[in-house]
Amino acid sequence: VHSLQKKTAILAECQTCHTDETTQYRESVHYTHAKGANCINCHSSHNVKSVNSKNCLVCHGQKEFVTKNIKEEKLEFVLKYTESIHGKLIECSDCHGGHKIFPSESKNSSVNRQNLITTCGHCHETIATNYSKSEHGIALKSGFAYAPACIDCHGEHSIRQITDGESPVSRQHEIEVCLKCHLDTPEIQKRMTHAAGFISGYEKSIHGRAIAKGNLKAAVCSDCHGGHSEMKASNPNSKVNKFNITSTCGDCHQNVTNTFAHSVHGEALAKGVEASPTCTDCHGEHEIIEPERKESPVSPTNVSAKVCGPCHGSVKLTEKFGLSSDRFSAYEDSYHGLAVQFGSVAAANCASCHGVHNILPSSN
Repeated sequence: VHSLQKKTAILAECQTCHTDETTQYRESVHYTHAKGANCINCHSSHNVKSVNSKNCLVCHGQKEFVTKNIKEEKLEFVLKYTESIHGKLIECSDCHGGHKIFPSESKNSSVNRQNLITTCGHCHETIATNYSKSEHGIALKSGFAYAPACIDCHGEHSIRQITDGESPVSRQHEIEVCLKCHLDTPEIQKRMTHAAGFISGYEKSIHGRAIAKGNLKAAVCSDCHGGHSEMKASNPNSKVNKFNITSTCGDCHQNVTNTFAHSVHGEALAKGVEASPTCTDCHGEHEIIEPERKESPVSPTNVSAKVCGPCHGSVKLTEKFGLSSDRFSAYEDSYHGLAVQFGSVAAANCASCHGVHNILPSSN
């Protein structure tokens, strides 16, 4: 019944009415493959019906058939579809096509990596639009072989909701997925401007350590960079662009960012003064450490020398904004400054007098 002669005979009958469908079928893997299905295999003969996934699994769900006829496919891989979120909502044909089915490696296949954004976008239109504008989407479109497509993050047949702890992009596992590329793939590392140590610093941060302990409210990659809209920090639309960082951090730290917005630094930033500090200038980026720990740049023993001093002791910045250039050096020579340099956490540092996120000009 699978023979080419038999297929041709059946097609001759069906195409009398179904011209478009049979034309598409002649191009598909089902027609060209020696054991490919014909019209009757999928639709039946007299009790003709629309095809659903159960029809596909009559062949693709049988170990003997898969083992003998589809070398690149494993039965377990196929059957995971039935357990996925898609298995409950859509049919195989929604992704692979109905009559015009091609092997995934074919450029004509709807599930070829280069075509996935269009295929997934039939249901996930807004997400697909955002992804196509992201660094990942642009890299994929350019032909970069290691750019992540939908399936690289979400999986293929085993796609689960992101709220499911078994999903690779759940909050429990998202970091593993991101680091697999950004830390463990040399081809991607070569294209990046940031060093591996900078990226891996997240795992040492308060956010990374909290996630590792099971606190799913702690920030993961997508909270800061976006889920499908990752962009370089130089892009004005990026969540980690200098002028957007306070908004991004404010998703979790709202009270702090509200206070910061009314400070001398926050107001300058709102006016477009790029030299004014934002959250990451003081706290760091990936390796953010709580101020109670001595290695934090904003700890009592570090904040003056490592955070305030580099700006307020800079001749370039003090001249540009009309600030006194000797304030920091004067502090360092004072009793307070010397005591801090010798390790005192009780002696006054810059924040002790000026405040932390609520720093105001002395004229206020």
